[in-house]
Amino acid sequence: MSEENKEKKCHKKMLIAGVIVSLILSIAAMGLSLVTFLGANGYIPSLSMGSDLPISKKYDRGRSLDKAMKKDKPVIIWFYVDWCGYCQKFAPIFDELIKSKDVKKKYAVAFVNCDNKDNQKLIQEYNVTGFPTVFLLNPKTGEKKQLDNYKFFIPAAKEELVRDLKDFVRPKE
Repeated sequence: MSEENKEKKCHKKMLIAGVIVSLILSIAAMGLSLVTFLGANGYIPSLSMGSDLPISKKYDRGRSLDKAMKKDKPVIIWFYVDWCGYCQKFAPIFDELIKSKDVKKKYAVAFVNCDNKDNQKLIQEYNVTGFPTVFLLNPKTGEKKQLDNYKFFIPAAKEELVRDLKDFVRPKE
């Protein structure tokens, strides 16, 4: 077999392997998207990564975004779902944060249960694709800022979140 034929055959094998790998990755991505969609819409509650206990019911009764915005303060918005293990792990950190004097005095807090069909428009407006998601909103300017999710689970999470809150309301130069 000539060198040119060997090269063509090798190229053909590499091309086929690339197509197969791409196909496998595409199927895996579609499957992951489907599982994420079904889980986010409550169809797969057994995929919880935390305890089977739902997040405190006070969040369901919590403050709506409309009520929080009427307080004429920057708003901390927590998007969550009961079945999310990460939300369950973050809840005590978030509770401690919003109960602190500085936060209570300077910020309004809104809870958005993403399993509630009434909140779908708000979820789309904020482009919430994972949980928990925390946004800061300045009702006076309309400015929105999503907080980095990785900060929710590090030991210094509360301090990081407080720093983000202070930076958000600090006058821009």
